[in-house]
Amino acid sequence: MATDEDVRKALEDAREKGWLSPLKVLSTQMSADEREEIRASLEFKFEPENRGSAVMEAWEIIDTPRMGMIARFHSLGEMVEPGFNITWQSALKRVLEWAKVTTVRGTNSEKLERKLTEFAAEKHFPEVAQSNGIDGALKALASAIKLAAGESANVVDAVELIDGLIDLIGSFYKKSPVPAVDAMFAICLTKHAEPLDPSPPVSREKPPARLLTKKPNLRLPKPRNRQSS
Repeated sequence: MATDEDVRKALEDAREKGWLSPLKVLSTQMSADEREEIRASLEFKFEPENRGSAVMEAWEIIDTPRMGMIARFHSLGEMVEPGFNITWQSALKRVLEWAKVTTVRGTNSEKLERKLTEFAAEKHFPEVAQSNGIDGALKALASAIKLAAGESANVVDAVELIDGLIDLIGSFYKKSPVPAVDAMFAICLTKHAEPLDPSPPVSREKPPARLLTKKPNLRLPKPRNRQSS
């Protein structure tokens, strides 16, 4: 069983490595089932003593060697650089760059999270974004999340909304970063889209049909190795 000292150290490590914001979302705004789905997508096992501790499970998702989010966002060169650690802010910038979304130098992680959430909303509800603005598209996204998972509103299931982003990633990583990207979107949607009032937008555009089931059997994509051309 994880001790208070273990939790304190995990929080300190998250702060030092620049991953405190996602750790807080994973541990306080996501359910145990959602953390379990993210863990399964990253293909590792929680340490038995950490089971049931939201903070320790969240930190394992982020910092498990070779398989956690930090490790999967490292490039091949970064993997062999002693002591290198990509921060949450840098990982957000990297994904936005893959998605060809322009960012301003010095933008903080909170705004980058919001920008990534807006990208997902505008990508999947372009007509709503055009007629009602980005706030309307964000509310449409919040509605789609709740429709996807019924009353439970499992945001991890709803991450299939953004699976088109996978095609934008040209990965030469030993372990594909795709599951880490999905986890990032789940974190950003939980923080910036799910809390919105999911009132129906003015546009009659509907969420993708695959999201309209009561309890979909969706899973995050498994890691894919890609060959260099």
